[in-house]
Amino acid sequence: MIKQDTGIKVVLLLTVICSIGVFYPKRNVEGLGDVMLKCFFRSSSTQFAAGYSDEGFLSVEIGMMENDVIRILGEPLNKYSRDSGLVSYEYSNSPRFTHYHLRQIHFTDGNVSEIVSFYYLD
Repeated sequence: MIKQDTGIKVVLLLTVICSIGVFYPKRNVEGLGDVMLKCFFRSSSTQFAAGYSDEGFLSVEIGMMENDVIRILGEPLNKYSRDSGLVSYEYSNSPRFTHYHLRQIHFTDGNVSEIVSFYYLD
């Protein structure tokens, strides 16, 4: 009987966790899986760019121009250009080279082509 009760509790807990991820109305910077990872890896070392905010990051959309992103988030910590023409802005990094909240925006032809955010585990 105890084994069956434990199984039911685990199923209910997983149902609640999955429901939060599916029905939570607000767009989050990090996904539910990343939020759960942070529960296990409490220490993080994240340095954000001076003008960065989660609210601003969430307002960035695919297709926006680089100057609009800079107006919203300020100058990034780092900018990288690749031979392919892709330009990447890093709005966070880890000064201690450990777990951190990764925030990057990639541009193609001057417009946002990808928005990257997750909890990076090192």
